[in-house]
Amino acid sequence: HLVVVGAGDVATQAVASATRLGATVTVCCRTRRRAERLVAAGAAVEPLSRLLDLVATADVVLFGTAAPEPLLEAAPLAAVPRRPVLVLDLCVPRNVDPDVRAVGGVRLLDLADLRSARTVPDEAVTRDVAVAEQVVAEELARYAQWLARRTAASSVQRLRTDVEACVRSQVEETVSLSEDAVRRVVQQVAHGPTRRLLEAAEAGDERLVDVLAGLFAPAG
Repeated sequence: HLVVVGAGDVATQAVASATRLGATVTVCCRTRRRAERLVAAGAAVEPLSRLLDLVATADVVLFGTAAPEPLLEAAPLAAVPRRPVLVLDLCVPRNVDPDVRAVGGVRLLDLADLRSARTVPDEAVTRDVAVAEQVVAEELARYAQWLARRTAASSVQRLRTDVEACVRSQVEETVSLSEDAVRRVVQQVAHGPTRRLLEAAEAGDERLVDVLAGLFAPAG
């Protein structure tokens, strides 16, 4: 989850790059009107008053405003429960209080850090890039898994509806079962195909998803 503070050129470039990679992006700014074009690019928009709430759920926070004073300070940030977060301050003057560096779980990089990075040995830079690429890959994989399961929801519903119809037709022809017993049988019969269907969806095997979804469809 990338949070971009500001709606200028820096924000525009960040939103375009992040959405192209499949990341979730939220733009935080003073007025929604300035951020409307970023909504069209795939970002959500929140008011600046929600900045601390957004930082609490973010993996990366990028500041790119012309604000004359810090927008993020150490004391309020330290009081908010949150995940580890990378904060990028690309502004002059700073948008982030330098004391934020002392807050646990927060890594702050500003323009001075980026300039000094030119003197860092290539091996260290390569290692940091590899770590960043791994984090992005893991986040994209989790997002793809969630998206695949969400997309497969209608197929799962179709499968379970067909299983229930099949079970009820067989029960009516043989024995009399309570409604609870019918539901238990449906759950047992549908469990395996449902699990396999979700696995196929995550793997991108649309043909197998269709086959499994129609496994118990009535003949004809």
